[in-house]
Amino acid sequence: MTQQQQQPAMFPVISLWQPYASLVFERIKRHETRKRPPPLKYVGGYIALQATASFPPLKKISEELHELCLDTFGCNYNHSLPFGCILGTVILSGGIPTTECQPANNDDRIAGDWSPGRFAWPLSEPTKFSTPIPAKGKQGWWRHECR
Repeated sequence: MTQQQQQPAMFPVISLWQPYASLVFERIKRHETRKRPPPLKYVGGYIALQATASFPPLKKISEELHELCLDTFGCNYNHSLPFGCILGTVILSGGIPTTECQPANNDDRIAGDWSPGRFAWPLSEPTKFSTPIPAKGKQGWWRHECR
């Protein structure tokens, strides 16, 4: 292994609630939906996704999302998914107003908030780490060393 291959990479990281973070790496969630567009400096490059340390309030999990997660992860998904760790990387391809972008499929629609006034961030090439990296999440963007 060369010296360059041994060097860790510093990735910009954004935190997502579970089960949303894991749905990205199952290639179900193709867009992250947010209130604002992503920072232009991260568009077109790799970013890392961190799963938050806890599950979101149950009122945030719709019946459709619950059924999707049962089908994808099994009946104990709210306890069995990894929490408080960086799961892997994706390429952030841009930020498109939800009024100008359609979900990739029905499951992508279920796994996001496509309300008017929001932005869809296309995520491509999800690469899940073989072992998640424990990391305390932060609000907004932050950087972390990923090996």
